[in-house]
Amino acid sequence: MMDNVLFEECLKQNNISNEAFKIIGNVRKSQPSRKVKSNGKNVYGFYPSKKMGVTIQFESHKLELAGIYEKEHDPNVLEYYDQPPSFTIKYDLPKNSKKKTVGHIYTPDFFTIEKDWIGWEEWKTEDELIKLSQKNSNRYCLDENGEWRCPPAEEYAKKIWSFLQNKIIKEYQLDLSKKYKIFRGLSVR
Repeated sequence: MMDNVLFEECLKQNNISNEAFKIIGNVRKSQPSRKVKSNGKNVYGFYPSKKMGVTIQFESHKLELAGIYEKEHDPNVLEYYDQPPSFTIKYDLPKNSKKKTVGHIYTPDFFTIEKDWIGWEEWKTEDELIKLSQKNSNRYCLDENGEWRCPPAEEYAKKIWSFLQNKIIKEYQLDLSKKYKIFRGLSVR
């Protein structure tokens, strides 16, 4: 974990606005916004992070834990936070729904600070994304480049981080199965 001097230096190098500085500072000083748990289909747990000096939660031992391992050993990753502060997302429901729009509190899996990128991350398997997009393509969808997106979360991020631009979602091939990190929707340039 960076000390405050290194943190401020990192943000200055990336031309971070005062508003964004406050948001990032809030993430850094906040406890995880929720405790992870099992829904009967997942294995959750805790990882003792040497990089962060704290225990990091994961809700999937096959997906999020793999993300933690990646972050722990990637020298480009300076800091990462599990279950960062939640925010509200809004999106249209399918046409056959009684309501037209829905909004709810959304908690991304991670908030990550890298040397050249800062933002929220959501980790899902491709199978899960397919099911979620069939349920409501306005929340998760494939874009014209065949990349998975979460437009409502990206819309929130654009409002808060107007100086940041969308970045193509990274795809990962892990030993167990094909995994996707989605809504890695912000990059510092």
